[in-house]
Amino acid sequence: MMSTSLILQREAILNEQKKAIIITARSGLEINIFDDRWHLLPNKAKGHALQIDWLHKSKMSHDDWQLILDVYIYYVRTKAPGTACTVVSNTKPFLLDGIPSLVNLKIKWSGLTTSRKKSINQFFCTLVALGHRIYGE
Repeated sequence: MMSTSLILQREAILNEQKKAIIITARSGLEINIFDDRWHLLPNKAKGHALQIDWLHKSKMSHDDWQLILDVYIYYVRTKAPGTACTVVSNTKPFLLDGIPSLVNLKIKWSGLTTSRKKSINQFFCTLVALGHRIYGE
């Protein structure tokens, strides 16, 4: 867990960068990665928006925050909006405090739905594909 002072430091850094980091979703819409809600589509179709405030307000380590953000950005840029929303919603409960250990995931695994298992697998496979080989075990 991060201390309150580290959270405030991260918030200060994020506020300084807030206006500068824009990504383009697969749909062509521009998204400020520091917004609490990412609009992926111009209409109200499935997957039109991602609620991401929980990630920005969490007390997880900055490294975990960055890795999770990298995966979500990859999905928003390269996958259908519905897919991105499904992966985020299915992985969120397991990532609220950062990236869990393999031991913790194994303990919970048998009780997960197939959809959650698939999203968690996709998340970790994407981490590996993005060059974070430590998560490939």
